[in-house]
Amino acid sequence: MVKNINPVVSTTSNSNPSNFIAFNNQIYFTATTGTTLNGSELWKTDGTELGTVMVKDINPGTANGNPQNFTIINPTTMLFTASGIDPSNKDNDGGNELWTTDGTNVSNVVDYTGTLNTIVWIENLNGTAVLAQTVDQGRELYTSDGTKANTKIIKNINPLTASGVSGTSYIKNGNTIYFQGNDGTTGASL
Repeated sequence: MVKNINPVVSTTSNSNPSNFIAFNNQIYFTATTGTTLNGSELWKTDGTELGTVMVKDINPGTANGNPQNFTIINPTTMLFTASGIDPSNKDNDGGNELWTTDGTNVSNVVDYTGTLNTIVWIENLNGTAVLAQTVDQGRELYTSDGTKANTKIIKNINPLTASGVSGTSYIKNGNTIYFQGNDGTTGASL
């Protein structure tokens, strides 16, 4: 054991480490302290007890940030989804939104209003993230470099209020991402 993240003594309590990814010579993952201090949050380790620390309490207090969908888009930028509060944003609604880290600093990329924000997948395509995200117009494809200015919808595939990205699975093959889409006219297709 590298570090006892959840020191609560119980047969049902554990830190539930998951979603491991190597980034900047460290391992990032999701874990919980199992106490009244923090929920499931972003952690990192260099393989030592002292070097195993919480990076950020994304959803402060006992609420869960649930960071997941870790995707490295370049040597200094990792994107992921989480449900949390960022004091630099105005509405602080939480929601499952896009977050970024350089390994030290963690921030929300864009804070969309409403609580129906969801991102079902993120993929690195030549140093840019492509993601399926639900905002006001349903689930559509977005692109991001980890900055607010360059996070935008690629195309509103289904211009009605329905989702243009109708499934939750995708596959990347070379420089192309294949997914199930629906333009509102021809139905679900590749």
